[in-house]
Amino acid sequence: MHTFIKKPLSRLRMRKLTRREIGSFRSEILDALLMAHDPYASLNYQIDIGPCRQWVKTAGSASKRHILLTPVLIKLIAHAIEENPRFNQIVFGSSIYQLEDIHIANLVYMPERDIATNVVMKNPHKKSLHDVQQELFAAIAQAKIDCSSPPNPVVDFFTRLCYRYCLYRVIGQRLAFKTIYERDLTANIILVVHNYATPANFTMVKDIKTTPNNTPRIHASGPFKKPVLDNDLLVIKDILDLHITTDHRIIHGSDSYNFGMSLERIAANSEKYFT
Repeated sequence: MHTFIKKPLSRLRMRKLTRREIGSFRSEILDALLMAHDPYASLNYQIDIGPCRQWVKTAGSASKRHILLTPVLIKLIAHAIEENPRFNQIVFGSSIYQLEDIHIANLVYMPERDIATNVVMKNPHKKSLHDVQQELFAAIAQAKIDCSSPPNPVVDFFTRLCYRYCLYRVIGQRLAFKTIYERDLTANIILVVHNYATPANFTMVKDIKTTPNNTPRIHASGPFKKPVLDNDLLVIKDILDLHITTDHRIIHGSDSYNFGMSLERIAANSEKYFT
């Protein structure tokens, strides 16, 4: 669907962090893993999403609007990233950059053309839950229109050439990311949502490997019913499974812990974050 000839819609805002801002410990980790073939680490969070879903259902009934799970996840993740800005950093070369905006790319599958494409949400933490859902629906509708007819053969050839031979090898990694970011072809955060009618009897995670180094990449599955201990009582809760692939040159154990605490707090206080 997408082409690199598409007119830029956004402007990439990021700043290079100094070694002092990064800190001596993180700088040592960055130097040690700089040439690593796979610097990524995987995290798995299981979040009690029950109170959040109930609040969204009640609020939706009061306003006569049906809110789906995907915009809820988009808001949840965006607010958690806002509280943990290291999850909105990226590595280019030997430097770390801080992105000033939170853009989340949602993978959308269109069975009519057997195409998967990105629908990018810009700064969803600054918008109401209803606005996020409406913007998501509008973006998906526009993507379907864009996919309704085959692309120009010359443009299609050029796009495939860029994907096949890696655009960043031709014009540089940072410039390549800037090019596709400003054309809404990708974002620094990539979210994939898997909803199953019944709990799956297997666990599968397929990390999304994009051309530039991106972090984090998030797979959300569920929610599903799971027995958990709550004050020594066994209760059934709605659990959302979030598998997040992060760049270990940026994200460390304490960062991962704080991010998980933010997810739990935001999910438990929906009225504060989602109105």
